[in-house]
Amino acid sequence: MYRFQSLASSSRIIFLAGNHFFGKNYSLDMYGKSKIFLTAILLLWFTAEAGCGSEPVERTAGVISGHLPYRGEWPRVGYIILALFRTAPWDPAFVPGAPAAFRYLQQAPSPLKFSFDSPPVAFGSYGALVAAWKDPDDPDASTCMHPVSIYGTDLAHPEGALPIVLGPEHPDAENLQLPEMLLFPTAEEMRDHYPSL
Repeated sequence: MYRFQSLASSSRIIFLAGNHFFGKNYSLDMYGKSKIFLTAILLLWFTAEAGCGSEPVERTAGVISGHLPYRGEWPRVGYIILALFRTAPWDPAFVPGAPAAFRYLQQAPSPLKFSFDSPPVAFGSYGALVAAWKDPDDPDASTCMHPVSIYGTDLAHPEGALPIVLGPEHPDAENLQLPEMLLFPTAEEMRDHYPSL
């Protein structure tokens, strides 16, 4: 039904267009010209329709999103970073390097919303999603990160972190809820309360 309605609408547009291009006296006496005009328009229309029926592209990546609540006062120095690791940093098999994905979190009312969607996250298994405070006074990449929240567990038991698995059957992990962060305004308080990785 939709195709016939579209065709009827197209015919009306073609008629009006004929009046515009061929003059106000465009009618059946212009049959030859109108036939050529109509044929060209229909060819374009059916070509566009055929393109819409192509096979969908198979997904190879998904979105990880959720909320991260906090209380206390946002640190005056340093950054809060949310990092996704294929292998958790406390796992003996962990190889130091950049996480699979990360986001700098900006101060906003609790809970903070986050989303790994641009770019999306490649399908696979990820061992840990960690929020950490980055100490601006520590130049050592291996010690400057202080975890403040770990998805699926508390800071006393990091080995209990829940893995995140993305794939064709479950391409997205949405509405994840991380444990609440307790934040302090000064770097000294953050260092005292949270040990580095």
